Amino acid sequence: MPRCPHPVVFQGITSRCQILAGQQCPKIYDGRNKTFFFFGQQLVYYTNTMSGSLFTVPRADFREGDFSRLLDSANAVIPVFDPTSTRPDGKGSFVRDQFADNRIPANRISQPAKNILALLPLPDLPNLQINNFRHRTGSGTYRNYVSTVKIDHSFSDTQKVSLMYSDQYNPRLIAGQGYGADNPLEGSQSPKYIHDRTGRVNHDWIIRPNLLSHFTIGLDRYNNQTRQLTQFEGWNQKLGIRGILWDQGAFPVVSFSGGTASPRGLGGPDFSTNANGRYTLTETLAWTKRRHTVKFGGNYWPEYANAREGYQSSGAFGFSNLTTSQPNASKYTSWGSSFAGFLLGELSSARVAEPYARGARYRSTAFFAQDEWRVTNVLTLSYGLRWEGNSAPFEPNGTASGFSPGIPNPKAGGRLGALLFAGQGSGRSGSRSLSDGWYKGFGPRLGVAYQATRKTVVRASGGLYFAPGFRTRLIAYGFTNGNSISSPTGYGPVYNWATGSYPPDFPRAPFVDPSFQNDQSVSSILPGTSRMPQILTWTFSLQRELARELAFETTYVGSHSTHLILGSPLSYMNTLDPKYLSLGSLLLQDISSAAAVTQGYTPPYAAFVTQSTRTVGQSLRSYPQYLNVSEEWGPHGIARFNSLQLKVTKRYSNGLTLLAFYTWSKNMTNVEGGPIDLGPGDGTIQNPNNRAGEVSVSTEGPPHVFVVSGSYELPFGRGKRFLASSRALDYIAGGWLVSGFCRYSSGAALTITGGNAISALGYPGMRANFLGGSVYRTTSPGDFEPATDRYLNSAAFATPSTFMLGNTARVLDWVRGFTGKSESLSLAKRIPINERFRAILRADAQNPFNFVRWGNPNTNITSADFGRVTSASAGRTIQLGASVEF
Repeated sequence: MPRCPHPVVFQGITSRCQILAGQQCPKIYDGRNKTFFFFGQQLVYYTNTMSGSLFTVPRADFREGDFSRLLDSANAVIPVFDPTSTRPDGKGSFVRDQFADNRIPANRISQPAKNILALLPLPDLPNLQINNFRHRTGSGTYRNYVSTVKIDHSFSDTQKVSLMYSDQYNPRLIAGQGYGADNPLEGSQSPKYIHDRTGRVNHDWIIRPNLLSHFTIGLDRYNNQTRQLTQFEGWNQKLGIRGILWDQGAFPVVSFSGGTASPRGLGGPDFSTNANGRYTLTETLAWTKRRHTVKFGGNYWPEYANAREGYQSSGAFGFSNLTTSQPNASKYTSWGSSFAGFLLGELSSARVAEPYARGARYRSTAFFAQDEWRVTNVLTLSYGLRWEGNSAPFEPNGTASGFSPGIPNPKAGGRLGALLFAGQGSGRSGSRSLSDGWYKGFGPRLGVAYQATRKTVVRASGGLYFAPGFRTRLIAYGFTNGNSISSPTGYGPVYNWATGSYPPDFPRAPFVDPSFQNDQSVSSILPGTSRMPQILTWTFSLQRELARELAFETTYVGSHSTHLILGSPLSYMNTLDPKYLSLGSLLLQDISSAAAVTQGYTPPYAAFVTQSTRTVGQSLRSYPQYLNVSEEWGPHGIARFNSLQLKVTKRYSNGLTLLAFYTWSKNMTNVEGGPIDLGPGDGTIQNPNNRAGEVSVSTEGPPHVFVVSGSYELPFGRGKRFLASSRALDYIAGGWLVSGFCRYSSGAALTITGGNAISALGYPGMRANFLGGSVYRTTSPGDFEPATDRYLNSAAFATPSTFMLGNTARVLDWVRGFTGKSESLSLAKRIPINERFRAILRADAQNPFNFVRWGNPNTNITSADFGRVTSASAGRTIQLGASVEF
């Protein structure tokens, strides 16, 4: 196994202080055995040094517009075409002229691009077109200050009150793109402050010897404030970018997509302040009666989520390879260069946004009753019922709105599909919420424990559980100012940022207008939003004592989850029906073009011809008045999970503790990250019209996992077998503890993606076709040479034709990355100082043998880097620590 030549060092300092005391003030108050006080203080200082990973910056020849050495995986030159030469090809599509010698003339390079190039560093590996620049930033810095105070007081033998308050403050630097924290291209977020405060008041009351009441009042507050380092520095003016109405002065967001050698993005978010909180009221009664222990009670949680955001208020600009590709070519999705589009200034998308403030309020309630019944000395039953409900969320200022599929759109010829506005007044719904409450969360539970023999225990359980649902601020179309434009065809630029400015002719808020979001993407909050994710789970386990201090356990766990919250791409409601894809390039023709008229296609309503996106394909979408239509928090995801777990435990004896377990599992789902996931981690969603077809093996939870860990107190020193008689030898040889851990698992399941030329038709991603043959080329990590070897075989896959969907699943169980491996070792020494104090010195090593752990390969079949591995996990990391216990 190769070793890492340059270990990565993580630096951190952790300090803790704790005080616990019974309170008494002589001659004033004797709190002995009545009042107890606890104080704890934790200080953490952590800086992550540069990881040494690589990413792509444009090579010197590319920066000058020379793409004569832009090569694909077959070492063929990738042609770059002039978007200003676009013209009909006479066959229903369009054709362009290639730049002479594949070079962009110097006088065609836009002024904003020239200004940015002056800031953009040259590659560290100048001959490579991809992965040629070493990450400069690491993952930033982290500080954590936690103060905790707790007071317990017993008023009597039956009445006790405890108060707890915790204050956690986290100032940090969040790294951006990797150009270096002092580079304006970085997009780092700093200063970033996270402030958590938690308070609890608990009252315990022994009503009778067999009846106990526990009541809690809780308060949780979370504030997260951040801004971009370059904010208020006037970067758009410096770069020559015009038309950004609500410019906050930060360096704009610039992104590159598609094709080969697309560089790392530039810039980052502007600023945001998020404040979330929850109040908690909980009452639990525990009643013991003979062989029964009954618990029943309830919870009530009012919650809030507030935000003020200026996300991309300095503008966001996107460049795609399609802008400089050949529209009628079979290699349309892989030709062209996103960086060439950047040099020309031909934007494929752009966005402006005004800073805004909004919030949301939620109310949740639960009641439960449960009985632990010891039927016999060897049989115990546990059964109960829990009910949970959500009230409808609402925006406290009455500014919630969202797409509704049942409302006529006055500017779309009365077609169904328009904005619905909450609140009272003209044009509003009359309700403060856009969704309904949900009150059907009945969850029965049953558990059985049976001691078959003195050394054998059998357990089984089953139950229906409900997750709390997603909590965030509500959308507010018509009450915030923001606008996005994107190429309706994919290949046509929206405008040139050097010769034009962001089009100012879009509506300004506030508008209570059901047609306000026409010609834009839109999200919905449908009546079923409050439906809680539901998980039906069952388990069976067998525990057996094999020998003294040695136990074996096998467990089967299964679950079936429904109503999981979808990520945005899978929730799309306006994806073109796949049956129309056979129309091919006609779908991207203007509805008024000769080709469309000849084929008999006409505008679906009169105002359609005034939209920025007015193609034949757009006219055939379910809601042609909108681009993408997504459902916020749509509870439609599913998951099916099965797992078999084997565990062997050697409990502490003679200084030795061991734990080993093996897990086999399979999780089939169309939603990654759990029941309330709403992030970008759902993989490449290809066809939202077929949610069942997006079910695949999960990227989380490898099918095979083996873990072994243990600790051993060396048998030297006081109380041990050897060298116990000498105090001096005890200081040297005694008190040593050695611990180890290793984990081996199946590699990560991969998704093979292709170029997506039909995103304008509502298809969020495109997956590759599998052609057959071996999917791997070199899989031995010890023999793998990343400079020359490829992990995946590009001949086994191909990008689909422009208007075809890929035939592979969302995630492939049969295409996985390198086997996951990790090890750690710890060595600790306890040094007695006196009877009350002792010092502990500790050394912890991650990846102690400094093995290379390769990352996952590039899985985009359109990339010249397909199958290559360009990252590795950190090398050996050693952390030294010292503490004093008393």
